[in-house]
Amino acid sequence: MWKKRSPYYRHPKLLEKPIVVYTASRGGMTAQEDLLRLGVSAACFGDGNPEKHGTNVMGLEVISYETMLERYGKDGANILIGSKSYYYEIRNGFMNYCGIPDDNLWPHKIEIYLRSGCTLKPMTITDEQMKALQNTLLEMMGIIHGICEKHNLKYCLYSGTLLGAVRHKGFIPWDDDIDIVMHRNDCKRFIEICRKELPDGYEAFAPHEDDGCFFRYGFRKKGTIRREYTLEDCAPGKNPELDIDIFTHDNVAVPNGRMQRFQDAVNNIVIDALTRNMLELAREKLCRSFVYVSSMEIYGQTEKREVSERDLGYLDLSNPRSSYPESKRFCETLCVAFTAQHGFPVKIARLGRIKYQWKSPDGKVSAQTCNGIIHYSPKKGVHVVPAQP
Repeated sequence: MWKKRSPYYRHPKLLEKPIVVYTASRGGMTAQEDLLRLGVSAACFGDGNPEKHGTNVMGLEVISYETMLERYGKDGANILIGSKSYYYEIRNGFMNYCGIPDDNLWPHKIEIYLRSGCTLKPMTITDEQMKALQNTLLEMMGIIHGICEKHNLKYCLYSGTLLGAVRHKGFIPWDDDIDIVMHRNDCKRFIEICRKELPDGYEAFAPHEDDGCFFRYGFRKKGTIRREYTLEDCAPGKNPELDIDIFTHDNVAVPNGRMQRFQDAVNNIVIDALTRNMLELAREKLCRSFVYVSSMEIYGQTEKREVSERDLGYLDLSNPRSSYPESKRFCETLCVAFTAQHGFPVKIARLGRIKYQWKSPDGKVSAQTCNGIIHYSPKKGVHVVPAQP
């Protein structure tokens, strides 16, 4: 069962002074969203980037720190620092160069502050401590690898862990966790096997099993502590143990071929609906734009020999095969709505069929293009010919 999340409450300190959210980035916007849930809003955003000064983010003005001092003085506002990675750099700058008291500088974990009144400040970690942490994670990863090898379970390094393995031949120097990905069925088998075969001191967990894992699978070492914040500021409750995130990989690609699409009609619709997650991620990471790869099939059945982008033909909604073009139409509308609501630029590409001179098990344009790039030869090149009727 899902455990109900404790509600926010309006802490008195939130109303004492105007709140300035620094910076006007995704972290700052998340902090403002938390404030809005309480019916409290920041007065403005602050940012060190001159290009942002005078602009508006979430309907609030973005100002420089010089303007902040002129408007509020040293003690006239509380500054919410919406960044974990650069918290100390920003905090020290405000304290040392602007003379702003430490009590007026709030960290990015505003939701903890709203629930408990505790101010959590990111802790620093020495090189020796980081090395010890990474060695413990490698020890845990060795156990996972042994179980997967023994029972023929497949996994892959993921996210920053994969990047570190390729770029740094190990960990990214500042990375303090390991992420792997498994197919969902393998992941479920892994959890079941671990509960029978794991040595003492280790534990595998699945979603919804305890306070620490509402949505993910993982592998933890008992008796360890993962602490990101200073001990004296730690909120009530236990610290989480050191763990490895196990993300599940579902068959998210829309199947290729008419018969496959007919047999998997429900997933055609549900999977394409996950486009919203990708849009939210692109917006969160402050990407310049987003490209949604649609399909020529959205045009449906039409008697016209030539169609424009606004010419949409008939789709038989009683035919399960229509789930594919209908889901593409839905996602295009989702992209347009996302742009209208958030001002985030989205481009839509409706691709047709392309056939290469060599064969591939997946006839999709995107897969063929990637294959063409991988197998490109300066001598032979990649020959593209029109699709056959």
